[in-house]
Order: sequence, then structure tokens, then C-alpha cells
Amino acid sequence: TVLPAHLPEALTHRSTPTSLFVLHLDGETRVELTDLVHRFEAEVIRWAMRRAQGQQTRAAEILGIPRTSLQSKLTRLQDGE
Repeated sequence: TVLPAHLPEALTHRSTPTSLFVLHLDGETRVELTDLVHRFEAEVIRWAMRRAQGQQTRAAEILGIPRTSLQSKLTRLQDGE
């Protein structure tokens, strides 16, 4: 019989109920904070755009930022920054 104790921690670890996200950094020896922040921001923006069904004004409202700021961030994402 396979019990939870037999499984790797990556499969059994659960975030706390108050956590909005989970980082998967096990096995990493070094990370670039700036890169992680950009990647996180990109994921959140994509989430907001999906939730807003592509409407930039609504996505900006969801994110609590001005629409022009969202547009700047979207342009940077499209340019691959």
C-alpha cells in the first residue's frame, strides 16, 4: 500500500489556505529575483486578461492599475521583455 508518507514532498505539499500561489523552487540553487518578478507579473496579467475576456479596461480594474499601465505592460510582454 502506498501512503502519503511514501510520496515525494512535491506531491504532498499543500500551500496554506491563505496562500495565493505556490513557488516550485525545489532543486534550484540560485534564482534571479528580477526574472521571477517579471514572470509572476506576466502570469497575473494573463490571468486578468482571460478573466476580463480580453477587455483591457476590465483587466486593469481587476488588477487595480490604470489602463495605460496595463497597456504598457502588455506591450513589454509582446516585445518579449
